[in-house]
Amino acid sequence: MNDKNQKIFPFTHGDFETTTKLLGLARILCENSKKEKADVSNILGYTILYVSITEYLAQYLLNSLRELVKNNTYIGFYGMMYIDETKRREKFTLGQYVNELKKYNFPDCQEIIRLFDEITKLRNIVFHNLSKMNREEIPKIDKSMEEIPQLVEDLIIKIDTISEGFRKMIYPKKADEKKTEDKTVNSDKGNPNGTT
Repeated sequence: MNDKNQKIFPFTHGDFETTTKLLGLARILCENSKKEKADVSNILGYTILYVSITEYLAQYLLNSLRELVKNNTYIGFYGMMYIDETKRREKFTLGQYVNELKKYNFPDCQEIIRLFDEITKLRNIVFHNLSKMNREEIPKIDKSMEEIPQLVEDLIIKIDTISEGFRKMIYPKKADEKKTEDKTVNSDKGNPNGTT
C-alpha cells in the first residue's frame, strides 16, 4: 500500500479512490440483495468487498498509530531517541493487524477492537468453511455474511470519528489558518490598507 519512500501523514488516507469505489460497490450489492432474492454469488461478492475494506481500515489505523507514536517520540526527545514501529512488517492478515492494534490504547479502542474481532470471526466462518459445508450448514454462512456489512459500516463510523479527532489534534494549524484568513479577508473589505 505504501511506498517505502512515501511520507506517511497519520490519519490521512492518501489515495483513497479505489477503496471508496469498492465500498460503493459493496453497498450497492448489499442493498440490491435486500431488495430482491439474492443469490450466493451476490452475497459473497459484497462480503469479500466488505472484508477487504476491513483489512484496509486495520492497516490504515495501525500505520497511523505507528506514525503518530514515531513522530511524537521524535519530537518529545528532540530527535535524540524515538520509537519507530513503522519499520516493522507492514503486510499482515486481518487477525495479525488486530493483534498489533491491541498493543495501542486510543479513543474508543475497546469497541473498535471488538468490531474487528467480530468481523474476523465471521470472516473465518465464511472463508475457511465455505468449501467444507454441506447444504444444511449453508444458512450459518449466510447469516455470517449478512452480519458483516453492518459491522463494517459501524467500524467505518468509529474509525472516521477518531480519525477526525486525531486530525484536529495533529493538524490544528490548518483549521486556525483558515479562520485567520477569513478574518483578514473580512477586515480588508472596509479599509483599503487592510487595517481597522
